[in-house]
Amino acid sequence: MSRLHKVGILSGLATAAVVLTGCVVAPAPYYQSRVAVVQPGVSVSANVEYVQTAPPAEQAEVVTVSPGVGYIWTPGLWYWSGGRHVWRAGVWTRPPAGYNSWNRGGWYHTPGRGWYHSGGHWR
Repeated sequence: MSRLHKVGILSGLATAAVVLTGCVVAPAPYYQSRVAVVQPGVSVSANVEYVQTAPPAEQAEVVTVSPGVGYIWTPGLWYWSGGRHVWRAGVWTRPPAGYNSWNRGGWYHTPGRGWYHSGGHWR
């Protein structure tokens, strides 16, 4: 395995560790509440951010060899940042204690409000 490949894997694992350490992300619920427009094409309602732009098609990812026993592949996804969809690549990570699978969540369209992302979570 090349040094560059090792650095890439370790970088991905470090990022996953920072993002996922000590938390379990629950899916974002849909709320029928007031909507505040925070910028053109984006509105937020009770922790749900609605955007008027559909996410692009998922990117093909090469799933590398697991770094060890107990790791689970968490696939990449589109998230909304800086007024656009941004791809976050998949990573190998260890689930929190008591969990053994990853539900990736997804993007959903709501007529009249736009698109929102229901976050992934461990189960």
